[in-house]
Amino acid sequence: MKLTTIISIVLINIKHRIFFLLGRVDLIVPYKILIQTTNDCNSKCDSCHIWKINKNKSLKEKEIQIKHYENLFKNYGKNLYWLSLSGGELTLDNNVEELIRLADKYCKNLKMIAFTTNGLLPNRVLKIAEIIRSYGIDHFITISLDGDEKIHDKVRGVSGNYRKAFDTFNLLKTKKFNTHFGITISDENYEFIRDEYERYSDSIKAVTFVNSGGIYNTENVIDSRKLLSSLRTILKRYQVFSLGDFWEKLYIRLALKFVQEGQKRNLIPCSAGLSSIHISPYGEVGPCMYLDSYSNIKEIDFFNKLLDKNNIPARMDPYLGNCQKCWMNCYAPHSMMLSPFKTLFEAFRK
Repeated sequence: MKLTTIISIVLINIKHRIFFLLGRVDLIVPYKILIQTTNDCNSKCDSCHIWKINKNKSLKEKEIQIKHYENLFKNYGKNLYWLSLSGGELTLDNNVEELIRLADKYCKNLKMIAFTTNGLLPNRVLKIAEIIRSYGIDHFITISLDGDEKIHDKVRGVSGNYRKAFDTFNLLKTKKFNTHFGITISDENYEFIRDEYERYSDSIKAVTFVNSGGIYNTENVIDSRKLLSSLRTILKRYQVFSLGDFWEKLYIRLALKFVQEGQKRNLIPCSAGLSSIHISPYGEVGPCMYLDSYSNIKEIDFFNKLLDKNNIPARMDPYLGNCQKCWMNCYAPHSMMLSPFKTLFEAFRK
């Protein structure tokens, strides 16, 4: 991550904290947008059934179009600093190139574009990465990797996915892109993490664990003992090469405490709705993937609805703990940025 990106994100969080302390939540405009661009997916994960949704063609027809992205970025303007793109599988969405162009055109403070991919289409991933670079925008690309070849292909439901993921990783590394692997902890990869994680620890940088509902579109159960063991293993062997790695390791440390306490409370107040918003494939704007939406980018006045004073209670719900309490890495690191001192206190509290 570029120094200018880090400085910009730090300053916007200081600004938001000042507004918060002054009781002016109405002045806080989320600086990060996470767009779930499509439900299309060429993986067939058991823990995520999003790939089944667009078998219903009428739902596919309701997904966001270019004109909706133009409405989004034109209204959001200079308030957007961080854009995160996911799916489904981003590379299957033919609108991505134009989406990035519109974001660059209208959002002059945009510093970072991040996206996640299963890596099944290496050249398509490279093309998207090159487009981001051509605009001079900072980036990082996360490629899903949930185990060794046997485990990863089983978890993802696609033979050859593991090798494609590495093809994508090596292709991006050769072209000097900022890329890493991301692992989703589940019962299926418990033994891999226990026995083999250390061998991959220099390249697996993003860590999360399976949840239920939201984009997963299914209910998942994970053995808490295995989850705790996996988190301890990763925390012990996680390699720190940068400030971003240090922050991710703090996130993992807090994830361990979150699970130890029964996943009943957010150790750090969740800033989803304040630091970030989540946009579904249908344009629905909400604080995260779990809570109700409060506007839609298909509506001309969506931005006014988002910031309406009557909407403040809904935007504050995650911060007050009125949520699922997921501690997902889509949202948690930004919550940590808004509350850095509490983050350090909770991370190292005995």
